[in-house]
Amino acid sequence: MNNYFEWKDSESTCRCGWSGPNTEIKDMETFAELFEYFCPTCHEKLGIVSYPSLWQVQEAAERGNPEAMHMWQKFTSATPGEDDG
Repeated sequence: MNNYFEWKDSESTCRCGWSGPNTEIKDMETFAELFEYFCPTCHEKLGIVSYPSLWQVQEAAERGNPEAMHMWQKFTSATPGEDDG
């Protein structure tokens, strides 16, 4: 699954028998642009999810997703160059 927000609202199933909402998964390996997630029971890799692009954040925020709305608000309120050291 490629869409971060769809993944957060979905469930996963492992061949070991575990099944549950993705929000219960805490076993992850993070990278710059994506993360891998693993079964909380047997630790088998279940998949890879990319972090949301700017347009995915905007689209999800417009649909009312609370996390995306927070992300979008932070992005749109940032002053260009304020993080320049």
